[in-house]
Amino acid sequence: MKKQGFFYVLILFLSSCVGTDFIDDSDMIPEPMEREVTKEKYIGQFSGKGSYSVSGDVSIYENESNEIIVEFAENFSASTGPGLYVYLSNSNNGVAGGVELGKLESNTGGQLYNVSLIDNTLSLESYNHVIVHCKPFNVVFGYAELN
Repeated sequence: MKKQGFFYVLILFLSSCVGTDFIDDSDMIPEPMEREVTKEKYIGQFSGKGSYSVSGDVSIYENESNEIIVEFAENFSASTGPGLYVYLSNSNNGVAGGVELGKLESNTGGQLYNVSLIDNTLSLESYNHVIVHCKPFNVVFGYAELN
């Protein structure tokens, strides 16, 4: 008898938990952060150099905080190599006279480089290429001409 009473209470308890009274937390999931583009300045598409493969889109824009951002699109892909860095350059043949933006974050996918953190007085009109460069061997893996 005690077992039947226990099961009866257990069934009532469990059935009270089933229903549509749960909190809908779908509105609690944060929205993905959207890039704050004020003005897109330049766009380009990567090409590999020599036997190296680099592909994907790149854009340079000014955000709402007046920072200059270099953005590699999700379709970015580069050959693996040691010491790969990103540069702004005025040539697709090298990085002499260019500006180092930092170590390549990943060989695939979207990534952002904040030019304003490196040099907030930089004039983008001086540079017309984004370069993926192997620093240890001084080799250009690929480049994007900016338009």
